[in-house]
Amino acid sequence: MDVAAIAAGFSTYLISFVAGEYKEKQDTWRNIPIAYYVPRGMEDTIDTTFSHTKQMLDFFSERYGVAYPWEKIRADGRWTTSLRPAWRM
Repeated sequence: MDVAAIAAGFSTYLISFVAGEYKEKQDTWRNIPIAYYVPRGMEDTIDTTFSHTKQMLDFFSERYGVAYPWEKIRADGRWTTSLRPAWRM
């Protein structure tokens, strides 16, 4: 866990521990770095899996009038019954 995340506070449901071989794609939103991760071999799903990420961040920032408080964004798509994003700070 990053010290920045602890300093800004966080909820325990935002914590996940994921092990395995993942592929990463870098992006930014409002000058905040974003890293998307998917299991190796599923790189072609990154764009569709995380296609609404920036729109969601815009929506919640504007809806609640609070800027995203952390220095970076990390999200992973894990295979369960479907590939779905999981968020980490």
